[in-house]
Amino acid sequence: MRQQIYLLPILLLLLINCGKEASPEPKKPTVFSISEKTLTEGTGVNEKTINIQRSGNTIDRAEISYKLTEGSAKNETDFQLTPGTIVFEAGASSATATITVIGDANLELTEYLILSFTFDGSVKEYRIEIKDDDQAGSVLSDAD
Repeated sequence: MRQQIYLLPILLLLLINCGKEASPEPKKPTVFSISEKTLTEGTGVNEKTINIQRSGNTIDRAEISYKLTEGSAKNETDFQLTPGTIVFEAGASSATATITVIGDANLELTEYLILSFTFDGSVKEYRIEIKDDDQAGSVLSDAD
């Protein structure tokens, strides 16, 4: 008889929890990062691609907004301020953003701009350098 009394609460717990699904694990936070932080200037107008990696929660679809702001690199002289949206489909862990770099023939120091991502109300900024690839040349004079 005592054994039946002890088993009764266990049986009741099993019956109560029988139809319930296991609690899902909490979702990991979504984290975005970039690996390229230096672009080469080139000649003329160049579309440069930045690879963006996503880790943490890659199960859900995610959209991040991005914008560029001036640092030492100037809009319409060194790059074009073109904001955009990047979409990570469900399961995707990488996507790309395009930055339009304007090259010239001037010998310059490395300049930078700021790439900002906005996701779920938080902003993450990256310093992107634009490296000059112009070479110092020789000046020739036809003076005697």
